[in-house]
Amino acid sequence: MPEVSIIMPCLNSSKYIETALKSVLNQSFRSWELIVVDNGSTDSSLDIAERFRLFDSRIRVLVCDRKGCACARNLGIDNAHGEYICFLDSDDYWSEKKLEIQMNEIKAKGGVFCCADYYVCNENGEPKRIQRGNWPLTFRGLLYKKNVVGCLTVMFNRKVFPKFYFDENMKLNEDYDLWLTMLKYIESNSLQVACISVPIAFYRVHDGGKSKNKIRTFSAKWKIFYKFTGNSYMKSVICLISVFFNGIIQRFTNRDFVTDKRVNVDLESEIIESSEQQ
Repeated sequence: MPEVSIIMPCLNSSKYIETALKSVLNQSFRSWELIVVDNGSTDSSLDIAERFRLFDSRIRVLVCDRKGCACARNLGIDNAHGEYICFLDSDDYWSEKKLEIQMNEIKAKGGVFCCADYYVCNENGEPKRIQRGNWPLTFRGLLYKKNVVGCLTVMFNRKVFPKFYFDENMKLNEDYDLWLTMLKYIESNSLQVACISVPIAFYRVHDGGKSKNKIRTFSAKWKIFYKFTGNSYMKSVICLISVFFNGIIQRFTNRDFVTDKRVNVDLESEIIESSEQQ
């Protein structure tokens, strides 16, 4: 059985999915399975996924009859065989040592949940800046500062979270909602989180991305704040203001732009240096 199950929801990603699939095939860590969940694509995305499935038996392709990324990811989780769960959207991609680095870190620190820094790329997949996390990761920090947990960097132990799923009623920020739920559980049970201060994945920003709709994003975050502050209107307002100003501060103080196109050239030494600093 594979150690890691990778869930890849897909909807009309024929322009990008091949890059995502190849980044999984090129992983230095080999004990994985990839579950591509098509969510009603009308382009050639499903055909591309099927072609890769025939090439590598570790790849499975499912079709989700329920709409929405949360539904697709949940279907993938239900069909996963691995002890650890990871996510990679079909328009993003990974560093070749992403899984290897995370497995080493999560086992070294006894973590049940792991996340990392990542590159923010343009539509062509070219890294433009690094999204740094507010590590160490805490429930309060994630709620009051900013959601710095990129779904494409998350790895968690399925045995610890057997009944944790994305809220299928949410169309945006369903990942933020789940990370907060998990962190709340982690802290209440004195479990460990492993954070990596080195970018190991590539998040693509393009016109078709969900995060481009700022009004819907604002509405979704408000519902999350209201939920995790115990339905307190005042605390929700404080969360909203805090996240807003922290976002502005990070924009001007953490302008970690990528000027060298040679990224991820020596991840091992960067990981060692980062761990020593922590």
